[in-house]
Amino acid sequence: MDQEEIRHVLRKKEGGKIDSYIQQKTKKKEEEIDLKNLMKIWTHSLLYHKNIYPPEAFAERQLLGQKVFVATAESLRDYLDDFFDKLQPHIAHLNHLQILLTTPQGDPF
Repeated sequence: MDQEEIRHVLRKKEGGKIDSYIQQKTKKKEEEIDLKNLMKIWTHSLLYHKNIYPPEAFAERQLLGQKVFVATAESLRDYLDDFFDKLQPHIAHLNHLQILLTTPQGDPF
């Protein structure tokens, strides 16, 4: 039985609830990916604007009509990609997000 046949059987049994369930799950997954990408771009921009890495380590890009800076150093990009890939499964469980940035001495960034 392929996926379409399974959906048809479930639709008959559940009165169409499966379609609503699939749409909700798909929308939630898209929202999680959007949040992950927003956090990733925000992190790149923060690293640029706070001069944590030299400006030469970033390239200017357009995202939704806005200028953003994205790291071009492969090792930094790989590190951030790995971090956010590991974070993504936990994004689904967020109901509040607060980010506090401090210096190594604990002072506000």
